[in-house]
Amino acid sequence: MARRGFSLIEILFSLGLVSLIAVTLLGVILSAISATKEAGHRASAAHLAQSTINTLAQSSPPVGPQPVAVEVLNGMEFRLEPSVELATPDVPVLTTDNSRSNPATISNLDPQQARIITVVVGWGQQGRQPRSHTVRRQIFVRP
Repeated sequence: MARRGFSLIEILFSLGLVSLIAVTLLGVILSAISATKEAGHRASAAHLAQSTINTLAQSSPPVGPQPVAVEVLNGMEFRLEPSVELATPDVPVLTTDNSRSNPATISNLDPQQARIITVVVGWGQQGRQPRSHTVRRQIFVRP
């Protein structure tokens, strides 16, 4: 017997399968967009922190917490909380951001002149917990 078309069961099964695939792909796409935005915010935070570190290193600030600054970059508000500490000899010091860098020591620096700068950058997103990125343990020597 020749078939003239698809049965109602076959059509409903096909539509259900296509809907399931579409919902799954939509979730993956939304997750990728969110991850891309988060990566952009982290990159902006790292840039602002490094800029703050460079500024502080050139100005030889006193030891202790520094004034908090608020910067707006790409429509996102970032809160920068820098602090300066005395460096102590033979203490492992991370020379770039977070813990992904290799530790070094400052045993060859005069501890009275060496300082360690830590900058914590925080930002908020609507309806989510505040995010933060820390760039720390940047050493500079006062002139």
